[in-house]
Parts: sequence; C-alpha cells; structure tokens
Amino acid sequence: MGDVTMKTQGSADVAPQAPAQVPAAPQAPTAPTAPTAVTINGETPAPGVITIQRGGKTITIDGATGGIDRGGGGGDGFSGTGMPFPSDIPPGVQSIATTAIVGFCLMIAAYPVFGFLKALVNRSANRQITAPPRDTTDRLTRIEAAVDAMSVEVERISEGQRFVTKVLSERSTAQT
Repeated sequence: MGDVTMKTQGSADVAPQAPAQVPAAPQAPTAPTAPTAVTINGETPAPGVITIQRGGKTITIDGATGGIDRGGGGGDGFSGTGMPFPSDIPPGVQSIATTAIVGFCLMIAAYPVFGFLKALVNRSANRQITAPPRDTTDRLTRIEAAVDAMSVEVERISEGQRFVTKVLSERSTAQT
C-alpha cells in the first residue's frame, strides 16, 4: 500500500475554562474541517476521483463521469450500483440483455390485451345479421303454405268427428 498523507486547515484548540459562578451560555460546537488535500504516492488526484490500490491492482473511479479504470489488474470490478461484474463480459451485452427482458415483459403484458380485443371483434362479427339465401326463403314460403293447408284439413276432420258423435248420441237416446 502507498503512503497516504492528509493535511487539514487549522483546527481550533479550545482551552479549558475556569469555573465561573454564573453558568455561561453553551457554545455551538464547531464542525470538523474537511481534508484539503489527499496525496497518494506523492500525487494529488482530481476532485471527485477515488483511487484504490490493493494486491497490485489499481482501480480509479471518477465520480464526475461515473467511469471506472481498472489499470493493470483485470479481474472483477464493481458497477456504479456496487454490484460486482466479471471483466470478461463484452461491452453492450448489458443493454442487449435489458432490451430482451423489457421486450419479453411487454409481450407477456400484451397477450391478454390482444386476446380481449380479438374477443370484442368476434363478438361484433357474430352480431351482424345476414339475409338468408334466396333458396332458403323459397323453401320456407312453401313450408308455410303446406302447414296452412294441413290446418284447414285438420279443421274439416274435426268437424266431421263432431257431427258423427252428435248423430250417434241422438240415435242412442231415441232407442231407449
């Protein structure tokens, strides 16, 4: 590991106070001062840049651009979310995988929607009433005429039956 030196701007030393008869108002605490310069191996990196050296590997993270430089080490690095990823994944694979996953989810979500639309179209298509063909209309007209003719004949038969019943009943009462 390299030499790390930190310098801070003047820190306030507070001298102990002598006890007083009247309690003094409490003083506001002073904020700690931030380091003004950090040097790693005698070099001062740009603001927002973090350099990590471990096991002969140097990783530089630029906070302004979000870029990661794995200088000379290879191996596993870390993404901006803190999740490790292997360094042998080619660039662009993450965007392709994300696109594939989003597309798959959209297809799954669209399936019931298109099924519903198909049902609506089929329902409206079934409601349309079409005129029957000409030959069917002619056949129905002939059947209607035949049923009317049969009803007239059945009425005549029933009248004849009533007449026969009346004659037989009169004849049986006349004999007694």
